[in-house]
Amino acid sequence: MSGLKSSAGRIVLGLAVVMAMAFASAARAADTGTVEGKVLGKDGAGVSGAKVHLIKASDVQGGKKEKAPAAAAPAGEKPKPVAEAESGADGAFTMKDVPAGEYVIATNVKGQGAARAKVEVKAGETAKVELTLKERTGGKKKPA
Repeated sequence: MSGLKSSAGRIVLGLAVVMAMAFASAARAADTGTVEGKVLGKDGAGVSGAKVHLIKASDVQGGKKEKAPAAAAPAGEKPKPVAEAESGADGAFTMKDVPAGEYVIATNVKGQGAARAKVEVKAGETAKVELTLKERTGGKKKPA
């Protein structure tokens, strides 16, 4: 009879572990959202193969004026992207499981231009963004 109790105990323990993992996964999903978008050329057509980077707004120069968190990239270094994607044949891309927050999304396609935009990711929602490439102008603008 003790063998039966031992087997039942293992089954109950196994079910408890599976349920805990399912709840943890659901909790993580509740704190994340999705970013869907399209990279467009100057002519309005989708651009294939564009590498798109999602960076915390607080880590980007010109982003929110907050004290940089301890994990922020030191001055002169590029901030680490939270998510990355590559556009498909029609210019479309998707970034899933992005933590909720404010971001800057950017791409730079050699010979075609660059684009960036602000995007807010909300838990359980899909943020849509369109990046239209523009030629980069060299240097910083001088104040008038």
